Amino acid sequence: MASDTHYYENPNYRLIEYESNKDDDLYVRLCGIEQCLPGKQAGPDVRTGYHLHAVISGKGKLRVGKYTYDVHGSQLFLTVPGIEMCYKADEKEPWYYCWTTFEGKKAWQYLQNAGFSEERYLLNCNIEVNRFLECSQEMLSKPDLNLSGELFRLGQAYHFLSLAIESYETNNRKSGVYSSLSSDDYVRFAIRHIQNNYSNLKIQSLADNIGLNRTYFTAIFKEKMYMSPQEYLMQVRMKHACDLLKETDLPIKMIASSVGYENALTFSKIFKQKEGVSPLDYRKNGESL
Repeated sequence: MASDTHYYENPNYRLIEYESNKDDDLYVRLCGIEQCLPGKQAGPDVRTGYHLHAVISGKGKLRVGKYTYDVHGSQLFLTVPGIEMCYKADEKEPWYYCWTTFEGKKAWQYLQNAGFSEERYLLNCNIEVNRFLECSQEMLSKPDLNLSGELFRLGQAYHFLSLAIESYETNNRKSGVYSSLSSDDYVRFAIRHIQNNYSNLKIQSLADNIGLNRTYFTAIFKEKMYMSPQEYLMQVRMKHACDLLKETDLPIKMIASSVGYENALTFSKIFKQKEGVSPLDYRKNGESL
């Protein structure tokens, strides 16, 4: 739980600052919204924490280590701990931005998932940038020094990061890259999802839910499993049907429904094709063993 909290407010910006457990996956240190004055400069200095900014409008310049950028509205920029940084609002069109500062064991991993790297500290925002502003406003609405306030702010910090990751994934989809996940990741997820939801699952819905074209999803699944997702789904269904036939006295019609077949005749036909005997004969044979 937070041990120290400060809430600041002036005409230019607002922020929350508090300490947390350094062993947490993520913890919030600061957050804020600011309409900068013309030419206002931060740094040069070396800060602690990752400072992720969403520029709503206006312009400015950013320097992080050896990299220098011209920054404008609808962009995201990052400063990182241990590297000298400096950023300055434009004299004529000063930027208006919101930001969240955080640390934690998974902080850099999440930022890499959002497209940042040790050579890239500025990204275009590919979603509505005001969503970041709304998230910051929500975070600033609960400065209370209590557990509920701390958890609320942490939830909004995760939301802020999720927006950055969504922005990067949106850009990837436009470029024909669906996500940073590997084909193995997708197949592992699909296997787990089929095993847990075999009774009411459609392969098209599964492909839609994980954001893949069905043809591509089928291709990578067959490459790893040597069968299509539909064939694997049927295999899982038949295994559970066999278990129910051997271990229960449920009617065939009920077993068919429980493994995803509304029509008992269709189930019996598929079962015989796969197992070589009808469901009823399978049950009888099991009883005789």
